[in-house]
Amino acid sequence: METARLAAAGTFTHVLVTSPRFRHSAQPFRACGGTDIPQCAPPIRPLRMPGRESTQPEVNTLTFNIGQTVVHPHHGPAAIRRHATRKVRGEDMEYLVLEVHANKLEVWVPLAKAAEVGLRPVLDGAQLQKLMEVLKAEADTEETQWSRRFKENTELLASGSITDVARVVRNLTLRSLDKGLSHAERDMLRHARRPLLTEISLSLGVSEDEASAVLDAVWAGSASSLAEPVT
Repeated sequence: METARLAAAGTFTHVLVTSPRFRHSAQPFRACGGTDIPQCAPPIRPLRMPGRESTQPEVNTLTFNIGQTVVHPHHGPAAIRRHATRKVRGEDMEYLVLEVHANKLEVWVPLAKAAEVGLRPVLDGAQLQKLMEVLKAEADTEETQWSRRFKENTELLASGSITDVARVVRNLTLRSLDKGLSHAERDMLRHARRPLLTEISLSLGVSEDEASAVLDAVWAGSASSLAEPVT
């Protein structure tokens, strides 16, 4: 398989998506309290965030546990199912094996590259508050030409940063309340809201309908209603 060839060559070191035909042995984790329950496994060693600037809410140390829900920048929420190893260029490399909530896809993330990939825990209360402050801020100065504005928003959404996603949702929502949106921008707003709703839902422990009410409440005083319902 191509994935195996690339891994053996050491050229595929960020995320490995496996196929049922390509099996790997997971490294057994130590049980605690006399049980074999995965949640009893000890935490996987903490990682320091790299020194480069990031638009993500600040997280200084990442600690991952079996059974924990984390957020992948491109796959969204996922559960850590196990801790496994694979030989890469003759050396054992440790991986976090994730199961994506949305489609049950299995994704392998090198433990040493987890922060670089953008894997992170669900936002805590303080981080969610910072995200809400981004949503409540004034809109960015926008491009007057529609095509440039659309391209800029597309690039922000592709960044994998929840803060960038929040900026797009804020800018498009405020534009919708003021001037209205084109059909393409309305679709973009619907698309951009989804990861925000999921993040709010997971962080607050509420349903996505309740998360939608929290998000809409940010602009409740801006107009009587949104130009179009966006869920």
